[in-house]
Amino acid sequence: MKKRILIVGAAGFTGKALRDILAPSYALSLFDIKPIPDTPDAIQADLADFDAVRQAMEGMDGVVNAMMAPNETYNRPEIPFRSNVLGCANLLEAAREFGVKRFVHLSTTAIFGAAKVERLLADTEPIASGYYAVTKLLQEALCKNYAKAHGMTIPCLRIAGGIVCGRTRAHKDGTPLTKGAYNMGWICRYDIAQACRLALESPLGRGGLEGFEVFYIGSTPELFAHCDIQRTVDILGWKPEHDFQEYR
Repeated sequence: MKKRILIVGAAGFTGKALRDILAPSYALSLFDIKPIPDTPDAIQADLADFDAVRQAMEGMDGVVNAMMAPNETYNRPEIPFRSNVLGCANLLEAAREFGVKRFVHLSTTAIFGAAKVERLLADTEPIASGYYAVTKLLQEALCKNYAKAHGMTIPCLRIAGGIVCGRTRAHKDGTPLTKGAYNMGWICRYDIAQACRLALESPLGRGGLEGFEVFYIGSTPELFAHCDIQRTVDILGWKPEHDFQEYR
């Protein structure tokens, strides 16, 4: 029997890739505040609604949290704190209640926006600036606390670079990738989904994952130099399929 995995934020750009990558191996339950086309059994609800989160969590073997408030909501605190912070707290509490021990959380290197560091390691102290980064940092604090307090295994995948689709060579809005937009580089949404799959499947305990663990994921040489992505390669066995070198 396939393990049951709850994907939170399943209607999103990265959520679509998670569905595609995880569907062959897992029985998926999909959760989002937005409708998911052609998926009548998906759960359309607000993460701030604890009863809805509890109902979605019951019977799950693991969780992938890819939910975040829409970009246009970060000019005020109400929506991002409700969606990102309260929503994450509800997910963790429901997971604790139902004994769900594997909780994969998607975070971001944006939590270092106010830190002056040349290279990001797993134990580098974040200093966040702005509502988006602050809410993501608070999510990590919640995850770390639940891992310690309740024996949960929470791989925290910090995404470095802009998220694009390497398969279609396009940005989230569908516009094609161009050399002028490269900056430090991108990461393909399907490479993120593969990292989540590996985080779900990595062994637990001695020699494997245990508690709250940070992993950086990024695709380009610039991002490998800026973050300790090699640790993710070594421990999770992850390797990005797309490096976007033709867009440098």
